[in-house]
Amino acid sequence: MSTHGVTTGNGSSQMLLKRLRRVEDLIEPAALRPHEDIEHVHKLRVATRRAQAALDLHRADLPAKLRKESKRLLRSVRRAAGDARDADVHTLAFEALPEPENAEERAAVAYALDRLREEREEAQGSLAELHGAGVAGAIKQARREAKGVASTTPGEIVPDGRATLAALEDAARADLSDIENIHTVRKRAKSLRYALEMIGGETPDESVSAVLSELRGMQDVLGALNDQSSIVDRLRRYYGELERGLRENAPAERGLRSLLSRFENDLERLADTARATWGGPEGAKLIERAHAALSPDENEQHDGPMAPAASALRVRAGSDPNRLAAIDLGTNSIRLIIAELTDDGSYRVLDDEKEITRLGAGLAQTGRMSESAMERSVQAVKRMREIADGFGAGVVRAVGTAVARDASNAPELRDAILRTTGVELEIISPEREAQLAYRSVASAFDLSETSAAIVDIGGGSTEVVLCSRGLIEAVYPIPMGAVRLTEMFGGPEECSGPRWSEMRDAIRAEIKRVVGKPPFAPQMMIGTGGTLTTLAGVTLHQQRGPLWAQEGGSGVRGLEIQRSEFRHLLERLRKMPVSDRAKVPGLPAERADIIVAGVAIADLLMKRLGVNELRVHDRGIRDGLLLEMAEQARGGTAESGSTDAMRSVQRFARACRYDHTHCEHVAGLALQIFDQLRVPDSRLTSVQRAALTDESRLLLEAAALLQDVGYHINYTRHHKHSHHLILHADLPGFTPRQTRMIANIARYHRRAVPKLRHESFARLDAEDRDVVRALAGILRVAGGLDRTHVQRVTSVRVAIDEDRARFAAEAPDDPHVELWGASRKSDLFEQYFGLDVTFEWAPPSPDVATQGNPIA
Repeated sequence: MSTHGVTTGNGSSQMLLKRLRRVEDLIEPAALRPHEDIEHVHKLRVATRRAQAALDLHRADLPAKLRKESKRLLRSVRRAAGDARDADVHTLAFEALPEPENAEERAAVAYALDRLREEREEAQGSLAELHGAGVAGAIKQARREAKGVASTTPGEIVPDGRATLAALEDAARADLSDIENIHTVRKRAKSLRYALEMIGGETPDESVSAVLSELRGMQDVLGALNDQSSIVDRLRRYYGELERGLRENAPAERGLRSLLSRFENDLERLADTARATWGGPEGAKLIERAHAALSPDENEQHDGPMAPAASALRVRAGSDPNRLAAIDLGTNSIRLIIAELTDDGSYRVLDDEKEITRLGAGLAQTGRMSESAMERSVQAVKRMREIADGFGAGVVRAVGTAVARDASNAPELRDAILRTTGVELEIISPEREAQLAYRSVASAFDLSETSAAIVDIGGGSTEVVLCSRGLIEAVYPIPMGAVRLTEMFGGPEECSGPRWSEMRDAIRAEIKRVVGKPPFAPQMMIGTGGTLTTLAGVTLHQQRGPLWAQEGGSGVRGLEIQRSEFRHLLERLRKMPVSDRAKVPGLPAERADIIVAGVAIADLLMKRLGVNELRVHDRGIRDGLLLEMAEQARGGTAESGSTDAMRSVQRFARACRYDHTHCEHVAGLALQIFDQLRVPDSRLTSVQRAALTDESRLLLEAAALLQDVGYHINYTRHHKHSHHLILHADLPGFTPRQTRMIANIARYHRRAVPKLRHESFARLDAEDRDVVRALAGILRVAGGLDRTHVQRVTSVRVAIDEDRARFAAEAPDDPHVELWGASRKSDLFEQYFGLDVTFEWAPPSPDVATQGNPIA
């Protein structure tokens, strides 16, 4: 069969056999003679990936047992070869660093290189063990068995190529501000490349060759990002082992913190490049050309159905665009909710479903999901997809949380779900999980006049959102959940008995490490997740007895539980055997073993946050996801969907009840100063002028309008609160990098000047730090020129003479307080631009424009 020159059949079958043979040939030199040619190990890693892709594409032709065993062997080889390859790449990266300027960074580099040598040897030892165990012979036997099948009954693999392309298309449409979504794009692009190589055979059609060539080039960007990301992960791991005292090297610990900041800055820069490449026209054109290469001739008939395309964002043909389905894959359970959009912009629930699959069972010990749990979960998602199809849901989205983030075999789960159900599993970050929980709570509770802590306790992690008057102030992801803790401390009987104190100490220490000292004491805590809804059910059953259950178990949402009740119930449950807990009215038997650990997290969080009252919310991230999907289905609101970046800033500023008169006036003065500094003959250095771009002007205006949103929390540290609020704000039109810069510029509009010991500022790259210094210096002066908040200074003129900048403040009468205020806040301007600064009063000049005035 042929599709626009794409050939399937014996060509791809022979390529399958060749790819297995390639792995077989590389194992011995990679395992036993690595020093002769280090590239053997790197080639082996690539070869195993390609062989796995070939097995997947021929799954219809091969016996299930043969394919499963072959993939198991290949996975074990790929892990060992991948560990060795990463150690080699990271070693080269550290050896290529310029000579560190201080002893601590030299100690950190030396420590990292020593650890890399250790881990490289471990990986090489694993390869040698695999070779000694006869893995090459096993793959050879698998190749012989595959030969008789694959060469005679070639399967239809073009539909798999189309499904892979659909998965890439959806991944590229996702929110690429989340680096995990960029990694998904990388994996999908690699899968598409391997599929096209199989489909094209030895001599691919010209259209396939062109797409392959472009894919290789664009994958270079993603490959560099992945290498940098893995280096950052490694440095975090090394820093963590020193910080926790697992190893001792105080100078290296301090130096690693500095090195980590540098590598994180480089990571974000590479991420920005990947976003621009895959989220822009270049990525769209590549996908379009891949569609053309894989499209069938119009008159051609196919023997079998197309493989289902993963469609997370597109409405499926023949379905109802007003019906939506959201699936949440958690550590303990998988949940489905199906809803229909209503005329008032909300939705009504049509159906929901839950299955306990314990996907995270054993993860704490092995770092992997078990094969049986993965299979249960895939089948659960399949059933849920069929239910959603039965309701005609136009959009089906599935998200994975802690278990999918942390398990080393998460890609295998994603692939299995996509292959079986056509649903692309989106693995979301802890911050994104927290924001979805917040969205759900904010839709159910009025948060506009209060401060609250929103806590989502899951099986693998806990997310905490601090918000004030409806705005997010901070997000704290805590890597502890009910299932994970129960396993970490010996199971349900151990963690509630002999190891109870040990578990509480561990929870307390982790909360202290992550949350630290909260910026404010919330008035209440709102809890979501199975642990807290279960606790609410037990409480209501105690209060109302069997009547509550007979009435359908309603009333959980909004239930208030005092911490004293909380602790009493916790002690009661803790002292029960698990078998007795399962008999407690209102407590589902499947939660009896993990309830104590989950409630312990909530109890200690209430203590740390100084909260005595818990309110229960019976929905969570599925609801947040549905609300997001509903907004997307309606095309977004007029403002949230706007491409006008400043409109989103003004919307957020209004939500924070900003002093619009003062902030808009300061923004106008700041832009006057900016425009006069950037004229060609301003006598600034080229480096200083480089910070004054069109993008910088936009960031300055945004920061000026948002500088005081921190008043929403309190006055005393409002500049720091402004920083946090902006970081977590939804500002369509600005990239995550730009949002971080705006937050930093606003942070430094008063008090301390930027310093590298300030973590958020240090995370910016060097060029962006220069921009922040320049713009914050301008903003401080402009703010000082409205010190009385009465807009006395109508405009400002700037003149630079030699090493002095003269500011002439135009006002109808002497603005002596404003001149004093500007002089007090000119330190950062002087520091960055290297100029002495003077301020003077100038009578209004009607012939001078208010913006873009030339420097005298």
